[in-house]
Amino acid sequence: MNGEKAVILVELSVQQCLQLEFLIAVGKLFYLLVDLLFLFRIIRLFAVQINQFSHFIKVIDQLLPGII
Repeated sequence: MNGEKAVILVELSVQQCLQLEFLIAVGKLFYLLVDLLFLFRIIRLFAVQINQFSHFIKVIDQLLPGII
């Protein structure tokens, strides 16, 4: 009887460990997704800044031809 209880407890703890590992993996994937979204946002902000800067250079070039 005690041996059966021990086997059941071990099976439960293995199942709980697997569930915990699954939750940890899902959490890591979630944080990876958040990091990727943040990275894409930073890249988009840099692209907007570069686009505005190139527009600024074009305006300067039109106003003062031959300097740039």
